[in-house]
Amino acid sequence: MTEGDLMLGAMLVLGFALLGLAITWGWARNAAETRRIREAVEEWVLQDLAMRREQEARTLQPPADLSAYLADLWSRAGKDLAPIRVLGVEPEPGTPAFRVLTDRGIWRLVPHSLPRRPHGIPLDALTTGDRWAAEILRQARMALEPGLTVPPVERWWLQPPEARRWGR
Repeated sequence: MTEGDLMLGAMLVLGFALLGLAITWGWARNAAETRRIREAVEEWVLQDLAMRREQEARTLQPPADLSAYLADLWSRAGKDLAPIRVLGVEPEPGTPAFRVLTDRGIWRLVPHSLPRRPHGIPLDALTTGDRWAAEILRQARMALEPGLTVPPVERWWLQPPEARRWGR
């Protein structure tokens, strides 16, 4: 082995090492740029969804027939219940609640995000399939008593007549 062969071998090893470093540096740079682009796209998508949700929420109106709307929500949420006929819906003055007159007594419709002891039938996007159910009920309640402010919640609860007797 001559001195030239040794120099050629050293240059090849050094060349492959530099090539490996360049490739690794390029991958790291590419990964950083990809991560930056992904974060920017995610941020844009979340802002776009929030903007669209806000625009859609502005177009919501309280239902013309609250009894029919509530009966529809009730039928979708309480699939295991026997059919219950809604006879009327009345606001409870000064509170964000409704009294729901049915053929099985007077139920109470109350907005709560997380009640201490859940009872009754939850009316929300998951149980009814209507993603705006809670907001429409909130707007309907405020429309019936214009001075009343009802904070937005994700879930309303239909409390059966027995719930009041049990102190719930």
